[in-house]
This record gives sequence, structure tokens and C-alpha cells, in this order.
Amino acid sequence: LTEAVQEFNRYNRRHIAIADPAIAQMKIGGSFSANDPESFAATLEKHFGVRRVPAARGDNNVIRLVSSDGRTASQP
Repeated sequence: LTEAVQEFNRYNRRHIAIADPAIAQMKIGGSFSANDPESFAATLEKHFGVRRVPAARGDNNVIRLVSSDGRTASQP
């Protein structure tokens, strides 16, 4: 997951942040459009046990990801 997030962040103004260290090393697979971080995050929610949490106040250019088991960690 970390590698995929790094690639998305290279190509997009809206970045993805892994806010839960428990999911950072998660293995994922699939084909994703590098310029569509929203769809990538939606796929993670639907198929990989990850969920999006609201961005920090005033920071709508970041998609924060955490484990869907309810844990929330501070943003890296």
C-alpha cells in the first residue's frame, strides 16, 4: 500500500496519507488510473478493509486512510 500511495502522490495534487501504520505494509493488487486517487480509495474501502476518514480541518487535498476495524492513528 505504501508504494501505491507514493505513486499516486507523485501524479496528483490531491494526496493520500496512510494514517494507520497497521495498513502501511498491506499487499494490494489491481490496475488503477494514476490520476484518480478517489477511485483508488473507494476500491480500498470496498475490497481491502481500509476506510477514508475526514481530512483535517482546512485540508481537503488529503485522503486519509485507516483500517476499517475502527482504529484511527494520527496522520504521519
